[in-house]
Amino acid sequence: MKTKRIFAAVLAAAVSAAMLTACGNNADSGINADSISQASEMDMTDDNDTSDSESSSADDAEESEDDDEEESEDEEESELYDVGPDYVPTDESNFQIVADGDNLRITKYIGKEKDVKIPKEIDGRPVIVDSEAFVDNTVIKSVVIPATVPESTKNLSHKIKFDNSTLEKVTTYTNMVSFSNCTKLKEAELLYDPYTKSNFSGYQFDGCTSLEKVSGKVADFKGDSTFENCQSLTTLDFERIEGWIDYEAFSGCTSLKEINLGNIKYICQKAFFNCTSLTSVTVESFADDAYIEPYAFANCPKLKSFTINSENVRTSGYSLGYYNITEENYSNPDEYKKVDGFTIYAPKYSKAQEYANENGFAFEAIS
Repeated sequence: MKTKRIFAAVLAAAVSAAMLTACGNNADSGINADSISQASEMDMTDDNDTSDSESSSADDAEESEDDDEEESEDEEESELYDVGPDYVPTDESNFQIVADGDNLRITKYIGKEKDVKIPKEIDGRPVIVDSEAFVDNTVIKSVVIPATVPESTKNLSHKIKFDNSTLEKVTTYTNMVSFSNCTKLKEAELLYDPYTKSNFSGYQFDGCTSLEKVSGKVADFKGDSTFENCQSLTTLDFERIEGWIDYEAFSGCTSLKEINLGNIKYICQKAFFNCTSLTSVTVESFADDAYIEPYAFANCPKLKSFTINSENVRTSGYSLGYYNITEENYSNPDEYKKVDGFTIYAPKYSKAQEYANENGFAFEAIS
């Protein structure tokens, strides 16, 4: 909105300057302002006053409409990435609560409800949650976490931890949570805003060995070891995955068979290391300076091909086409094995072709 208004002001100033210049030229041609009659001046003044008034009213109306539209968009955006107005939280009697300035702080879950919706506010006061309030909880089976709960905390690194709990399903509108070693967790719905905060934090679902499905909107997997050793993970159901796939993000996800990616800039070291069932990786596009780091797809023996549709994508350090890499032989590449028939599809004379040639892999050019 502000950009539009600034542009309009600049445009108006430019038009006014042009009009003044034209008037100056007329004066040089011999038109004398004193020869204009007083009546004409009065008419012009009246017309200008009316015009200015109408213009001002129109501007005010336009600004009001724009403000309304902006507020409406903000409300829609807020609801899109947070619980809506019909959200009914779990009754406050299920929580141990203490006053914390203008806020109310949940220090522990003491209830018996198995399906919990954490409140955003109680009696008009914002709710914040202690980091350890839900750790080791064996009662809750499903939880909904609003976006505003951790955002209202003073410490931006604050996480609500559900570590070692018996959760089976989670819906969260914030990434400031941790579910490490929730071995009964099967499904996670991640609905936080990808454009205002990092999608994932490190080790967020590390060790969730029963996790089968992760869904959400736009994902940017910044965060080391986010799903490391999620051995049952088979489904990534996001509208779009783009940007980064961070260090060991899916390392050890031995049931993951396929993954579809959007526009990718970095696939970091060991991102899909030991994904032994992975057979298909589809990348919609790579950024011009994208990089597939060492060992990104190492120990994926069923991944027989990889398509890179950009000339400048860098690949290095056994990032594709190698397996039989262990801690014991990590520093001895002579013991690594190549995936039989591994083929790279990429533009001719690309960096991907260089990688294929250097490592003795089959290469097929694409346009």
